Amino acid sequence: MSDGNEKTIKTEEPTQVTTPESTETSTENNQLPTDPGRYSRFITGFILLIIVLLVIGGVLALTSPATFLAIINGFWLFLFSLVLLFLIMGVLIMIGLKDQVKQILDIFIEGTLTIVDVMNFIKEAIKFIGDVLKQAIYFLIPFLAYLLGAAVYFVLIYAYKWVGKSYDVTLFTIVLSALLVVATGFLNKRSKDEGAASLTWARKVQIRFKDIFGDAVEVVLFVFFLTMDSQKLFFLPKELNVELHAQYNNYNFMIRGWTVDKSLYSTLNLVMAAVGFEIIRFMIRIVAAGFAFYKEVNSYVGEGNQKMAGAAQVKWALRQSFEVHKDDVIRFITYTTFIVFVFLAFPRLKLLAMGIASLTALIMDLAMHDRLVIKKGNDLFSKVVTALFKV
Repeated sequence: MSDGNEKTIKTEEPTQVTTPESTETSTENNQLPTDPGRYSRFITGFILLIIVLLVIGGVLALTSPATFLAIINGFWLFLFSLVLLFLIMGVLIMIGLKDQVKQILDIFIEGTLTIVDVMNFIKEAIKFIGDVLKQAIYFLIPFLAYLLGAAVYFVLIYAYKWVGKSYDVTLFTIVLSALLVVATGFLNKRSKDEGAASLTWARKVQIRFKDIFGDAVEVVLFVFFLTMDSQKLFFLPKELNVELHAQYNNYNFMIRGWTVDKSLYSTLNLVMAAVGFEIIRFMIRIVAAGFAFYKEVNSYVGEGNQKMAGAAQVKWALRQSFEVHKDDVIRFITYTTFIVFVFLAFPRLKLLAMGIASLTALIMDLAMHDRLVIKKGNDLFSKVVTALFKV
């Protein structure tokens, strides 16, 4: 303070250097930091291990006393060796061989760490095997789905033949066709979480199985309707391979569809109904897809900038929807035509089933708006038709 003004002199506190001695002192005064969650998991796992060993020991003591006694003797020998080693090291320390005891402890610790490595290897091996099994299960899902679909087919054909052995199957065919379409529709109904970025492995397996099984059921339904009147199914007993009866108002459903007789008009009505319902369903899907384009054009054409009239917007949206799904229209026409021609070669009962199935599917489309999506068929039959006609 030579010039009369007070000066404040800042003094920085010296940085404390941590030395091994200070670390040892701090660890003596304070507990080592631990992870409470991991510690509790370790204790829980240890307790569970003890419980499992006690249960296994109790079972062995009751079922195989000799094996239990051999394990107890081995455990006793291990404890005896451990205690003996402990006492020997104590004696060595007392006679001044502390360095030699440290070497023994180092060897013991290294051996223990080797056991830890072995346990970690076993853990990684189990994890690897688990991953391989998961991949195998994921790979086998299509086989399991189609195997289950085959089981569904056998149950359906057996029940249908059992009813047809004693009764007219017209009403049963109508009810069964509607029920099968409804069941297939709910089976193929998409969940809200499908397509999500993060899904558990179990959920992915469930979704994959549901999708493939839905495709398998569609194939099963086609094969079932194709063979439901056959009298040469080798896997059925003779009493079920009988001629079916299906008649309504003197119209015999068991005559081939292309038969030209006085009931040709009724057959034509069946074909028109079946195909007509399918056309209505597909047109509804085209219109539903057009709503997305209509919303798009409305987002660019506001009230203050009317470049396109309302009717013109609707026409543009429908035209865009048709252009986008033109290939799907081609596939739909080919698929439906092929099915009709195939069913015409068989008894008219199949055309009745096709018409009921189309009507039921149309009702479900109107009731469940999430079904109004045009999607390419991924089932085996659709792929065969697409490859056969190059569509």
